Amino acid sequence: MHAPNLLITLIITTLILLSYYVYVHRFFHNKNISDILNHNKFYMLGGLFLLIVFIICYEYHRNCLYSMLYIMMLLVGLCGVIIIPEYSHRDHYSFVILIILGALLFMKNNSINSVLILSLCMQLIFLYMFIKQRLIDKNKDIIVYELLLISNLIFFYVYLHCLKYC
Repeated sequence: MHAPNLLITLIITTLILLSYYVYVHRFFHNKNISDILNHNKFYMLGGLFLLIVFIICYEYHRNCLYSMLYIMMLLVGLCGVIIIPEYSHRDHYSFVILIILGALLFMKNNSINSVLILSLCMQLIFLYMFIKQRLIDKNKDIIVYELLLISNLIFFYVYLHCLKYC
């Protein structure tokens, strides 16, 4: 198997396992993904460590410095969100902003065809819905919007891979 194909398979497998874990714990009255991450730090950090290794190796093969930088922003933000609970608002939300910026910059940098541009536009719409919901009621369940943002980014990443390596 070609190295990038193996790495994307490992990335997807890790994401599926982490997503399943988040999905299972969703039913214990968590209102957002941060609650789930904070209550399961060790499992999430272990999975994130694997994900970081696979993504860094994958991005190294892609040989795009800006993509690597934006993905690293996203991953550092994700580590911060896992480690710092949401009730320490300023620090937690600083990492959330880092995740959002990393994702949007990565998507903008790699929007090389109409499908990827459409995915970027969808990400902006989902982000608007997420922010609007968060501003309306901070105690409201936002997990659906978070999952839309994550799912769209994963679609973008896999589609980009398929354009280059499939």
